[in-house]
Amino acid sequence: DCPGTVSQDIVVEICTGIVEQSVPAPTLVPNPFQNGTRISLNAQGMAQVDVMDATGRIVHSDAVAVLGPTSIVLGLAGQATGAYTVRIRVGDNMWHMRAVKGDR
Repeated sequence: DCPGTVSQDIVVEICTGIVEQSVPAPTLVPNPFQNGTRISLNAQGMAQVDVMDATGRIVHSDAVAVLGPTSIVLGLAGQATGAYTVRIRVGDNMWHMRAVKGDR
């Protein structure tokens, strides 16, 4: 042994896997819709809901406190017919859903 040397054991554990999302995916009903639709969500925390048109412009935005099963109404009567993207974010969870507004 050399004077002034130190030995140390190092343990390395390799962990792999996919962590499942603990929050179930929200639903959007009705879809297609005419004037508005409803998001059903079961989560805890603040939900940020953004609705974007085909160009990516946010046409509706809302922050809602979610404490378990919650229904969020999206009133989109003033928007044009066509496809929209609904982005919902609660904590570390994020979902993107396609919504279609019809004319009848």
